[in-house]
Amino acid sequence: MHKNRMSIVLASAFLLSFSNLAGAATLALTDPIGTHAGVGLDLIFGWTFSVNAPITVTSLGLYDQDDFGLFDTHEVGLFRLSDQSLMGSVAVPAGTCGTVLDHFCFENVSPFDLAEGTYVVVMTMPKGTADSQVILATSFSTPSEITYITSVLDPKSTLTFPSSALNGVLGPGMFGPNFTFTSAPVPEPSTCSAIGAEILALLALARRRNR
Repeated sequence: MHKNRMSIVLASAFLLSFSNLAGAATLALTDPIGTHAGVGLDLIFGWTFSVNAPITVTSLGLYDQDDFGLFDTHEVGLFRLSDQSLMGSVAVPAGTCGTVLDHFCFENVSPFDLAEGTYVVVMTMPKGTADSQVILATSFSTPSEITYITSVLDPKSTLTFPSSALNGVLGPGMFGPNFTFTSAPVPEPSTCSAIGAEILALLALARRRNR
């Protein structure tokens, strides 16, 4: 019993040390400025981007112009471009948003990893929705882990991988869908040494108590 308890303590200390290395959640896109518009037909739209360093997606969401909540439920999904695989998705419900960041309404997802590569994040826009999004964007910002490529538009009513026929037709951005992510930096040698010393000290303490 005593050894099992000490093993739990050691494991907890190890995990806590590494969890402190992970950064806080980051917005993939911020400060979009452009025309606000709804739609007169069913659409999916969003944007393609490249991942420059491995990240973990933690939530998906969409633009909420006045932070008053949404009139309709929208599905948001993130696809890998190379094989059109759906990496993760969520239904953002109508009503008051759970989490609002920079005028985007987010829902948590089971975290999933994105390796370096190209992806597309899209959302459904039901016909006649009053949930205006940003189109014809004139400016926006992305963090260093993300590079924006182009806008995506497809006349479909369900969340599916968008065809490329209308990519880029509405200018330099359709926002639209967004996501948050975390990135875990590789520990520096000094950090690894500190963690190792901490674990060795705990092991030594465990041996003394067992004696």
